[in-house]
Formats: sequence, structure tokens, C-alpha cells
Amino acid sequence: MLQFDDDATAYLLGLGADKPRRPRRRPRKKTVPPGIAKLLETLPLPAFVEGRDFDVLAANPLAAALSPRLAPRGGRQPATGCVPRPAERAFYPDWDLVTGDLG
Repeated sequence: MLQFDDDATAYLLGLGADKPRRPRRRPRKKTVPPGIAKLLETLPLPAFVEGRDFDVLAANPLAAALSPRLAPRGGRQPATGCVPRPAERAFYPDWDLVTGDLG
């Protein structure tokens, strides 16, 4: 038999006790700061901003013209969207050589 004192017994019983659950936080809306949005508009090259889930939050017209995948969408865009379509692969001259090592 374990010979716990009163404090140890209370601690041990407390470990198994039901604890009040914290209310779930609503996910914060992903937004691009106004300064970054303004910067995207002024850049003379394709640029976009990704969220932590790799979804496109904002893009300038040059980025959207380069690839439709870079146009911002309301829903989530999975990381698998990073693989270019065959028409987009023309931008990567060594595509077959580089990706051949990944398989």
C-alpha cells in the first residue's frame, strides 16, 4: 500500500479530477495588413502573401497572371496546391530533372 501524506493524496486525486474546459477560441480571420496590401499593389513584379496554412491571402495582378493558383481565394488552399499544372511547368526548365530525384 502506498503511504502518501494528505498533500500527496490530494495531489494524486486532483490529477484525475475533471477539470473545467476552456472555451474554444474562434479562429481569427486571416487578414493582410494595409501596408502590405499597398506594397503588393506597387511592386513591379509578381508577389503574394501566404497564411500559415499556405493559403494565398493577397496577390498582385502579376502574380495572378503568372498562375491562377496565386489568386486569393476565400477557402483554404492545401499545400498540395504548390505543385504546378503542366502549363505552369514551362516556367521551370529543369522540372523533370529536379523532381526526378524526389520520387
